[in-house]
Amino acid sequence: MHNRIIGQFFWIAAGRLIAAVLQAGLLLLLARYVSPAEFGLVSSILGTLIVVQSITDLGLATFIVKTRAADANDGRASYALQLNLLMCVLTAVLYATILAVLGMTVNPLFLSALPISVAGGAERAADCRMGLAIADSRAYAATFNLLLRRALAIAAFVSLLSVSLAPVAAFSLAVALAGLVSALTAQWITRGWAPSISNVGISNILRECRPFWMNSMAVQARNLDVAVIAVFSGGVQAGYYSTASRLLSPLRMIPTSLASVLLPAVSRNGYALNPALKLIGWVTIASLVIYGAAIVAAPSAIDIALGSGYSGAVPAVQLAMVGLPFAGAASLLGSTLQGLGKGRSVATIATLTTFVCLTGVMVLGATHGATGAAAALSMSFVLQAVLLYFQVRRYRRKTGSLTSGVK
Repeated sequence: MHNRIIGQFFWIAAGRLIAAVLQAGLLLLLARYVSPAEFGLVSSILGTLIVVQSITDLGLATFIVKTRAADANDGRASYALQLNLLMCVLTAVLYATILAVLGMTVNPLFLSALPISVAGGAERAADCRMGLAIADSRAYAATFNLLLRRALAIAAFVSLLSVSLAPVAAFSLAVALAGLVSALTAQWITRGWAPSISNVGISNILRECRPFWMNSMAVQARNLDVAVIAVFSGGVQAGYYSTASRLLSPLRMIPTSLASVLLPAVSRNGYALNPALKLIGWVTIASLVIYGAAIVAAPSAIDIALGSGYSGAVPAVQLAMVGLPFAGAASLLGSTLQGLGKGRSVATIATLTTFVCLTGVMVLGATHGATGAAAALSMSFVLQAVLLYFQVRRYRRKTGSLTSGVK
């Protein structure tokens, strides 16, 4: 079991690492074609979309993986997939409406970003379908789908720029096209995988999904941070901060890859807690070393990648990187606790620390700009990791059934 977990982890980690590089490249390319203020606005749109996705997700994505991993013949996963498809359409329609209203009343640039709403619904549909692959230990399929999406987005963006389409419009159309192809590909890959739909009512499904939904909404609400600092500190500071919060997000792919593997593994009751914690410890230590080196290299890297116009973002990027190892640890500990049936505790901690994060971004952002907001972000990650760690310790004191070896 341990070797299979490691194998699945490396499949997902390698794929997401490459995907992270491609995603960062896409955002860097966009940043070079637009001003810091415009980049901050697009980042706000992307961040708010993630929040809308988490609201309409209903916790279905995590429920599908956990249920499928526990029993491949459980028809509730198929029921959840159909419900998820409906919610994906709702996501696209809802966010398109929001962008259209903002485009007509606040800034026409929101209209150029309308296709991003299609990407939001399509990507969610693809990821939930590929949750079946992750639950079935077929991580290679999920990796292929993700890499296809990222590579196609860059290719489409470059192609649209070459025909002189405005950068924001080109970016929006590119990610929408990539999302749609990804959703169709995921449907084709997983055709015939899902069992017959269960007769379990929607109320029972939603009841089981509720802790996952609460956690997802709380965690993703952090993506409102760019919008918050844009309101309280202006577009330029939002652009600097988004350089830290958005461009560094792909660097969290390694711990989140392990988290996506740990959840189904622990859900099967086939993976003990001590080996899981050892993996978490090694990934956290490796992250501390990697991000420590990245902090030192940040000034030169930002100057080379984005130019002198983003020099003001350097302190924010460095402070944000201080918190990333703790963000990774929090993700891993949270997934482990969810697999052990402690989803409500994970959701409560996520809600608390997100409130701390957004409050800190508002207060410190207003007084110290992007640098203060990045400090608040990092502090919230540290707090979340510590609280989750104590929850794991509490679980270990209460039970000895999952604290030794691999079953």
